[in-house]
Amino acid sequence: MAFADDCTGLLRDVNDATTFIGLVQEYADAAGLRLNVKKTCIMPFTRHVSKAKLAHLRQSTALKVLGVTDTVKLLGILQGASVTDDQRLDAVIAKVRARCAIWKYRARTLRGKVVLLQSIILPLLWYTAAVTPVTPAVVTKMNIIVRNFVHGQDTDLDKAAAGKFEQDWIYTSVNKGGLGLKPIKVFTQAMHLKCLRDAIAATNAAGNAPRWFAPALDLFTVALGSLGSGFDILYANLRGLQWAPLTKYWRVTLRLWSDLTISHGTTEWKRNVQTMPLWFNIFFSFGKARTPLSEVSSTTNSALKALGFNRLRDYVYYHGDYATAELLHGLLSEDLFARPHSKTRLINDTMARFNLVTPLDGPLIGPTRADHVEAAFHDWHLDGTPVMEMKNKHFVRLLLKARTDPKIPTLALEQLGLSDFTPAEDTWNREILWDRHVLPVCADLKFRLQHNALGFRYKFAWRTQVTTSTTCVHDCPTTENALHLFWDCVVARYQWDFYLRPFRELIDGAIDWRLVLFPSSIRLQLSTVRVYGDYALQAIFNFVRCCVLRALWLHRNKRLYNPSVTTSAPFVKHHALAYIRLHLHKFRSMATGKGKEKWVRATDFITDGYGLERITTSTSTGTTSASATDGVVPSSVQVSDA
Repeated sequence: MAFADDCTGLLRDVNDATTFIGLVQEYADAAGLRLNVKKTCIMPFTRHVSKAKLAHLRQSTALKVLGVTDTVKLLGILQGASVTDDQRLDAVIAKVRARCAIWKYRARTLRGKVVLLQSIILPLLWYTAAVTPVTPAVVTKMNIIVRNFVHGQDTDLDKAAAGKFEQDWIYTSVNKGGLGLKPIKVFTQAMHLKCLRDAIAATNAAGNAPRWFAPALDLFTVALGSLGSGFDILYANLRGLQWAPLTKYWRVTLRLWSDLTISHGTTEWKRNVQTMPLWFNIFFSFGKARTPLSEVSSTTNSALKALGFNRLRDYVYYHGDYATAELLHGLLSEDLFARPHSKTRLINDTMARFNLVTPLDGPLIGPTRADHVEAAFHDWHLDGTPVMEMKNKHFVRLLLKARTDPKIPTLALEQLGLSDFTPAEDTWNREILWDRHVLPVCADLKFRLQHNALGFRYKFAWRTQVTTSTTCVHDCPTTENALHLFWDCVVARYQWDFYLRPFRELIDGAIDWRLVLFPSSIRLQLSTVRVYGDYALQAIFNFVRCCVLRALWLHRNKRLYNPSVTTSAPFVKHHALAYIRLHLHKFRSMATGKGKEKWVRATDFITDGYGLERITTSTSTGTTSASATDGVVPSSVQVSDA
């Protein structure tokens, strides 16, 4: 195997090491390359290696020969005869924690932290986990690191720190209200399935198994015994001690493959009935337990197994047709059975089972592939998608779909003052669309509020060792919770009375706390939709509420941590209005560029409602001009797009 300037040879016998290096040296001389012999080392992959051979190699050559307890990195992954999977992954976890410490304060939003995890932090784990079985203990450690990173806690802790919301929201998809991070276990399983898929694809492309997969194929053949070889294991249902010879990596991966094939497989297996294996086959099994043919009547089946016919094609090769009762009578010796009736019953039972899959139109005669790669050329499909076309993301989606216990947490609606409310099914999809027009820091606070992830003072009533007030920071005699701080408080009412004013004549019914928190249930008047459209006003309402909510929260924190600061509702209004004006400016520019006249009219209507000067865009000069009349921004602004 060669990667960049690194060349690795896998040898069956350590005595062949000098011969192999000689061949590499001949190639290097012919190609004009220089072989770095000083860095060449020989490492046994197993502890069952002759120490005498290793000692002889050390004495007879100048090569660095490692012992069974030594380790070395192969393409960045720790290898050694005694190295365990946990040792490999412990080193990776240390790197993950170090990188978390570097990037801890680089993201200001929850979604930003998820982006850092996906693109910078977790790839450290994916590289090693792609070729290493991940234990439940490692998954638990990584989940703790992820949770602490998202919540801004110390990632070196061995226990998860208390978070502002349930951990399951981190791994829940965004269209269901979560942050959309893929679960550690699911993503690693998908990578392992992708490795198996790559081997199948490489076999199809080259017409034979790739050399890098040859050791795995040999392992599959050992596990199948005399009843199959190589890729025949794709048909097997990996249950029981039969598969103990497989390594943990392949045992878990192939079991997952068989489970997905049973639950979500859409393979047209009848097309391959002549060449598919018979003894271990999930499509040719019996009873509710899906017992394979190899385990049905095992005491009498041994005589049939000894014949060496592992697929219908073998019978065709033997006598030109599929299996018949007469053929089996001739092949099975009378000496193998205690009485003639046992032989007759075995043949009758076997033919009854074979007839379930034997085609009625006769066998196909022609060139065939080697038995150990035949199954790789079959047209495998999972959930309607050809396996050959599947990427890692497809396996992730399939594994998430196949989960029997998907954990979707519930919103703390009672704590938000909405105990009798249930969000619509399309709530989160619409939120995603609207948030495209909102600054991430504003959308982040709205997300935290919807999930009750803000540190309202009522949450600290349990403190007894220190004096902690739970009332509103603006001197209201009411407990501070989401409903009061963002809706009932005098400071909040001052904002909403102003900012909801333009929307009242456009919406059917009154705008209450429920519509501010989950506006997907807002119903616009028919005349409003005809003039302004539906999407534009929904998007504008979204960034207006996000800006107001953020201004209220920032002023609350300023008042909480700086007691000398006085409550100022007009200041909050001006703060929010400055952000809203920026959003209106950006939204109108985008609408003008796309030729969305209704969106432009909607933006101008809301702009007029707030007493702001309309923003006009000149397409010829590429400049935007505006003038303000309320003293919030300078009297004239010139912004060049050049």
